[in-house]
Amino acid sequence: MRRAYASLLALCLALAGAPVTAGPAQAAPQTIANGTRFTDRSGNPVHAHGGGDQKYWFKPVGGGHHQPVVRSSGLCVQENASTVTQEDCDASATGQQWSVTTTGSYATVVSRATGECLDVNGGSTADSAAVITYTCNGGANQQWTRGT
Repeated sequence: MRRAYASLLALCLALAGAPVTAGPAQAAPQTIANGTRFTDRSGNPVHAHGGGDQKYWFKPVGGGHHQPVVRSSGLCVQENASTVTQEDCDASATGQQWSVTTTGSYATVVSRATGECLDVNGGSTADSAAVITYTCNGGANQQWTRGT
């Protein structure tokens, strides 16, 4: 079963379409209709409720990378030594720059800083399971689906 957590889902949705979508760097926020999404500063996924804290702008930063900005807080999704948090935005911080590779029905989200993949720690499906970065291995806990 593919994981549909956190901003990761929104990240896949927005970044996968970003290179072919014209428009300003801060276009309409991306969201999904259901599932769970990354919303808290500690990086734990929580159930979707459609609030502004679960919507993101994806600012191009070059080289096929984007900086996801949380609509309600203005904070950016950041990789910090294998943890994923929301932090003050810094366009030069490679830990806030992400790329997405779509393969079939899922996408892999990779940190520019480390080359590691977004990963649900231990393959957990529980609410509040930690979203981390980990060596890319193709596991189901590193495969993210787009919302509908």
